[in-house]
This record gives sequence, structure tokens and C-alpha cells, in this order.
Amino acid sequence: MMKTKQIRLMASAAVFLVLLGSGLAYYQYAYAVTRTWDGGGVDGTCGGAGTANNWTCAANWSGDTVPTGSDIASFDATSTKNATINAGISVAGISIAVGYTGTITQSAAYSVTVGSSHWVQAGGTFTGGSGTIDINGTYTLSGGTFTSTSGVFEVGRVAGSETIFALSSGTFNHNNGTVRFAPSDTCTFNTSFTVDIATSLTLYDVVVNAIQACGGANILTLASGDSVIITHDFTQTDGILGGIWELQNNIVIGANADGSKDSSTLTMTGTGAKTYTYTTGGIGPHLRINNAGLSVSANAGTTDLSVAYFSLLAGTFVAPTGILNVGAYDQTTGEIFVVSGGVFDHNRGIVSFVSASAYWTTFTINVPTSLTLYDVSWSPIAVNSSYLTTAAGDTLIVAHDFSHVRGILDGTWEVQGDYTVAAAAIGGTASIAFTGGNSQTYTNQGGDEANGDITVNKSGGAIALTSNADWNAAGQDVTVTAGTLSVGPGTLSTNAITVAAGATFQMTSSGDLTLASTLTNNGLVHIWGNDTCGGSDAVQIRSSSSGVQRSWNGTGTFSIYDADIQDMAGAAAITVYSSTNNGNNGANWTFSGAACPAAALTPAMTLGTGSFYLGSGVVNLR
Repeated sequence: MMKTKQIRLMASAAVFLVLLGSGLAYYQYAYAVTRTWDGGGVDGTCGGAGTANNWTCAANWSGDTVPTGSDIASFDATSTKNATINAGISVAGISIAVGYTGTITQSAAYSVTVGSSHWVQAGGTFTGGSGTIDINGTYTLSGGTFTSTSGVFEVGRVAGSETIFALSSGTFNHNNGTVRFAPSDTCTFNTSFTVDIATSLTLYDVVVNAIQACGGANILTLASGDSVIITHDFTQTDGILGGIWELQNNIVIGANADGSKDSSTLTMTGTGAKTYTYTTGGIGPHLRINNAGLSVSANAGTTDLSVAYFSLLAGTFVAPTGILNVGAYDQTTGEIFVVSGGVFDHNRGIVSFVSASAYWTTFTINVPTSLTLYDVSWSPIAVNSSYLTTAAGDTLIVAHDFSHVRGILDGTWEVQGDYTVAAAAIGGTASIAFTGGNSQTYTNQGGDEANGDITVNKSGGAIALTSNADWNAAGQDVTVTAGTLSVGPGTLSTNAITVAAGATFQMTSSGDLTLASTLTNNGLVHIWGNDTCGGSDAVQIRSSSSGVQRSWNGTGTFSIYDADIQDMAGAAAITVYSSTNNGNNGANWTFSGAACPAAALTPAMTLGTGSFYLGSGVVNLR
């Protein structure tokens, strides 16, 4: 049968002829063509019974030639005969026009590879098998029906910003297969590749693999107003995720994942037990948990997790036993950690807030009044010009240790373990309460502490300063409501100190006090320069402004010896022993030369757990 050959200019293979006699090189180009399905094959010409519809039957194509890797396979009204892909095929493009009403079937596990001339479907029906469909261009569905492979459908190529998957009309059936979005570019930072669908699309498994070869990050995003529902698993292998995604099963974060755009979300809405799997180095998207019947926890072998943002609206989230990193570089949206409902199980792991911005952005933790985490750190990555705060009226409770590593700390915090200020910390307005029944330490490694008020309200044990504490910003005061604040070694510099009834403020050898306001004591102030009274003046008490007296008031007990004191006054009658009057002290201060009295546990002193050490003297129990 004779057929009309349709010629189309495309990238071609060259036939190189060398004319040896003249030494002249001559190039002749054989241009690729569009091969149109004309359905001319019959069993007799295609190889026997049942072969008339085979893709590999040359008689079914214009020019009696099966499309090759440089050709476009075209289906239109020329023939509406069904086609069967009976072998692995590789073509430059596939075009299915409105006029084609037949069905193209991917038989068995045969693969379909499409090049840079794209997949364009406006009509007809494509029925996938189980083999791979690999589109190294773009995919467009504007009519007809496309039932994907139950294996892997992959789309994407090396290009600039473009729409790689467009579905404006027609039907896309996922066939319980995987859709892998795999665009890449040559080395342009934040190239955006778009999935543009008719409002909503349901897929089964989804993989995002937006590769950037030069160390940056590309974006795979949904068009504005679109959403994708993933009924099975989601994997972010590489790139930044954009748009609104819904996930009903498990999430996997690969080592090269780059988080998500600020307004983008991946919301887990399934029911029952679901898992997250994480490989070190990656950053997952904005992970939202939102189903009362959903419980999300680490997959076997996963001990860490890193996401750009985290929100728990309903259901249960069990944090990893290692580190949960929340945040990414160059974020601009404020709320990075939200718990508005459900149960957040800290699982005795670390929550590390790492959001960073070069624009002095404030990142907010928003919880229902209060939330208890275990270990917490604030350590913005890459840059230090970022704030971390709790929402107005909220308190974040840290059941174990807190580390202020970098950045600026605001908000309201309650810490029940050790508190560390690293050298790169740059202050903030945070107020800190030390609570719980554990023994705690406060260590400043050279950074700038937060400038909010300090409260000690412990049911037992003490908070011990193991370094200098500069709690002396304007208006920054120290209140010991319950429990013990212990100074030494190092110097406590602060404004007002208030010691409530039943509470204790104590200083030991090598601990000093610089006071900028009043000390009010209705509990116990215990300042001993040495374990044994009568030694050198190991404790120094000074005013922040030389010559300006600071008042010591209250009805509590003062037990002070082996101290060097200057510029102190007030209304409380205070007798000190084996101490030095260095001048300008008020008449309420008596420097006694008598022998040190026996130490007494007053009714204001309560020993819950731990130990009480008496260097010398007598303990009177009454």
C-alpha cells in the first residue's frame, strides 16, 4: 500500500560522505518525520493472527515505517483503529489528536520512552500496562482518557522554567502507579517547574525529583488554585515542593530534598498508623497532620526528621528519638511550628528550630497556650539575623535541656533542665522560667543572653549558674518564687532580685553579685564565701554603679559570711560575719567580728530531694 509521507523539520542524523578523490567533505541531512498511524496493517502483513494492531507493524504507519527515536508518532482521524504497543518503544514525541477515537494499549511490561517533542493528547484513549513511561519533555492532556502505567510514569527534562505536566480536560487515571516529576536545569538557581491541572487531581504514589546539578535547588510546584491528592506514598527525593498537596499514607524524605515554598503544604489526612522515613541531609516540605484518626511516627530505622515547617491540627504526631529539625534557609513566613490540636509526643527527642532569613524575619511557635517538648535548640542555619518567638500568650515548656545556639530569642519559655547560651547567640527579649524538680545548670559560653525577666519556680532542686550571667538589661529582674537559685562560679549581674517565702538565693565561693536595683528577701539569702566561716572574702557584692547604694529589704533570713561588700544599704537588718566593709554601706548592715553562728535550717528552708551540705557548725532541727 502506498502512503503519503508527512515531512517535519526536527533534529536529524547526518549522513557524512567523503569524496576521496577531491578531498571535499559533503553533508546531507535526512530530516526526521512525523509518522502517522494509518492502520494499514492486517494479520497477513503484520506477522500472523492477532498482530494487525501491533505498533511494530510497519504497515500501520505512514511510509510503512515504524517511528524511531527521532520521529513523532501521530494518531489522528487518518485511522481510528486501536493500537497495541507490543514491544519497548522510543520516539521523539507522541501526538493523539481530537479526531482519534481508538485505544492505544501498552501491552504487558513494555516501556514507552518519549523525547523532547513531548506527549500531547487531545482525544482517544491510552491504556497503560506495567512498564515504565518516560517522558523526557512535557505532558499535556486536553481531552480523551489516559490511564497510566501501574509501574512508573516519569516526566521532566533539562530546561528552563516551564509547565511540565498540564491537564486542562480529559481524564487521568493513576492505575495505582507512581508518577515521578523529574525536571532539571543546567545551573540556574530556583528554576520553577509547574504542574497545572484542572483544580484537583488524584494520584497514587508521587515522587518529586527536581534536580539542580550545581548545588542549588529547583522548584516543583502546582499552579495557583490547584491541589493534588496522593492516596498512597509521597517521596521528596530532590528539589523544593510548591503548592497544596494532600497525602493519605506515608512520606519519605531523601538526602537531597530542599523543603518547600513558604505558602506550600503537604497535609497528611489518612487514618490509622502512618510513617515518615528520613535520610540525613534532606529537608522535607511543610508537614501538616490533620485527621483525628491519624497517628504519624518514624519508620523503622528512622531516628531524625527535617521539615521546612510543621503543623499539627488533629491526630497524633510522634517525634523521632533523635532530632526533629524545623526550618530551612531564606524563609519569609512567620509561623514555622504550629500545634492547634491533637497530641504532640516529643518522644524524648530534640526539636531544633533552624529557620533562617537574611531579612531579620521573626519565626513564631504557635501552640494552644502551652506545649511541652523535651530538648530544644534555637540554631538558625547559614545566617544569624533571625528571631524565634512564641505567639502572644503562649509558653513553650522544655522538659529537659535548652540551647540558644544562634539568632535572637523572644517569647516566653519554661526550662526544666540545663540552659546553655552559645558564643554566637545574640540575645533577644525572651523571658525564662526555671521550673520542675530537677537540678539544673545555666552556662553562658560567651554569647549574649536574652533580656527578659528570669524566674525560678522549682518544686525541688536548684538552678546553678556555672558561668557569668548578665541578666542586667533595662528592666530585667530576677524572681525566685520557689526552689533555689545558686550563684558560683561566675558573676550574676542583674537589676532587682526578689526572693519569695520558702525560696532560696545562695552564693558560694567564686560567685559574685553585681546589683543594679533592690534585693527583696522574704525567704533565705545564703551567701557563704567558703565552706567554713572565717576564711578569705571569696564573694564580692557590688553596685553596678560605684557609689550608688542598693537596698536590701524584706523579712526573710540573711546568712552571709566571708564576703567583700560595698554600696549596699536598705531596711532589712543584716549581720554579716568574717566579711569586709569596703565602704558606703548602710546602717542596716552590721559587720560582726564575733565568731560565726551555727547554721540553722529555718522554717523557710525545705529539703525535698537532693542533699544539704554543711561545711561546719551545727544544724538545729526544730
